[in-house]
Amino acid sequence: MLLEELLDKALGKFRVPAIAVSIIDRDNDPVHVVRGTRVFGQDNPATIQDYFHIGSCSKSVLAVVAGRLVDAQKLGWNTKVFDIFPDLAGGANEDFRDITLTDLFRGEAGILRFDSDEDAFPTIDPASENPRLEFVEFLLEQPPASARQRNGKFKALHSNASFTIVAAMLERITGNRWEDLVERAMTEDLGIEIHLGWPNKSGNDQPWGHILRKTETEVFPPDHPYKLHDLIAPAGDLSMTPEGFARYIEFHRDGLRGTGTYLDHSSFQQIHFAHKGLGLGFGNGSISGHRFSATNGSAGTFFCQALILPESDFALTIMMNAGSGTAKMPVVDWLTMKILKQRFGWRWKFWM
Repeated sequence: MLLEELLDKALGKFRVPAIAVSIIDRDNDPVHVVRGTRVFGQDNPATIQDYFHIGSCSKSVLAVVAGRLVDAQKLGWNTKVFDIFPDLAGGANEDFRDITLTDLFRGEAGILRFDSDEDAFPTIDPASENPRLEFVEFLLEQPPASARQRNGKFKALHSNASFTIVAAMLERITGNRWEDLVERAMTEDLGIEIHLGWPNKSGNDQPWGHILRKTETEVFPPDHPYKLHDLIAPAGDLSMTPEGFARYIEFHRDGLRGTGTYLDHSSFQQIHFAHKGLGLGFGNGSISGHRFSATNGSAGTFFCQALILPESDFALTIMMNAGSGTAKMPVVDWLTMKILKQRFGWRWKFWM
């Protein structure tokens, strides 16, 4: 089945307004296909130049910025938080004394989650010169959000707030804001345009977000108040075009293949495969004997996923302007399996 036909089938089967898929394979130029509409119920075709929100895939961008500093010997993957913030140690919870950069990336630092309405954001003076740092100070004063394990690490939990601490560490080392750091790394260094926040905040001609309910599709216009809180923006508030996101994932694939030059090969390995199951902004595993690294993200109204099979010189990205209000989107698994089975000749694996 042609990729265009597959996406059209997915649009009808799962009621997704628009889907963008890119396939990055050896010896071929990347293939990009975008189908559907920017706004549900409108004849407003999405294009390859449109921006899609990438949610928690933004965490991997922080890993790239950190990797650059590690390569320059300005930071270490096991640098402790209070090595960077000795001024915050006095008022902090003693349980956080030894948490490291890697602990924060892997959710093993015991930091409050802030991935739902269950955790109340502290009140910070609007006139504050550095609200993000005040939030970090607040987080480090709280009791641990998970229990400590035998290995000394905290039990893993998904924590958006951990990535605010990562961003603050990078800001303290460089003297530059997180927004400027990711803009420099992505746009200036790698030539990949990014947008901070929802795509349609930059113009009505960009895709709008949607949440797929059981019987209806909720549309999020530009003036809708829903947004990711500024204090946890580093964890997931970037947007990229399908072509730009594919180039970003190709950059990681090349780094894992040993042909990338922006980061040392060891940093790519640290980000993707140094830790079983969960890397730094990526997860890893194997499928039918193929080692893979993957990242996905959703802030509720968009969904984005990338899959890299480095030994096969293959990568796949899927972006859509709809989420489920959770991190689960059956259409992504369905599309991924269809594409992999066709690419690797797994049609006989009927259970996949």
